[in-house]
Amino acid sequence: MRRIWCGIACGLIVLALLELRGSVATAQGGTANTSITVFVVRHADRKDNSDNSPLKDPEGFDRAKVLAGLLADKGIVLIVTSTAKRTVQTAGPLAKKLGKQATVTKITSADSVASKAKAAKGNVLVVHHSNTVPKIIAKLGGPQLPDICESVYDRLFVVQLSAQQPQFQETQYGTPTPPIGC
Repeated sequence: MRRIWCGIACGLIVLALLELRGSVATAQGGTANTSITVFVVRHADRKDNSDNSPLKDPEGFDRAKVLAGLLADKGIVLIVTSTAKRTVQTAGPLAKKLGKQATVTKITSADSVASKAKAAKGNVLVVHHSNTVPKIIAKLGGPQLPDICESVYDRLFVVQLSAQQPQFQETQYGTPTPPIGC
């Protein structure tokens, strides 16, 4: 009888140690039961083709509001944009809606964006450009995608980061934009 109780006690101690190890890994930023979703979009419809073009009114601003409504309850703690006015304006409605719940950071390189997103303590929105969005997705572990056509603003890419291989999904949001000239 004594051996049975010793066996049970040892088993409980081992289970407690395994649970404690998982909790410590999570607290230290490990991957025990952690998962981050990174939402990646190209900036909304822009006014013209100049380098620092603002959003087109009303199309771009309407799309930014749709994005904010779509992601407001997704646990976004970090919003990453480039330094371009149109990316900041695209993220603006969500940043305003979330207030202090999310930090807004401006980063230009795909490597830096991916590193910042992977280090986040919650879900992330990345707003970038037709030529950098595919690079950022690849750096996050998603597939290699071609540059986004100049006329396309409605794609929402979702990269689910977890202990296993990242999961990737592409969807659309807002008014559809036809891929003219692609």
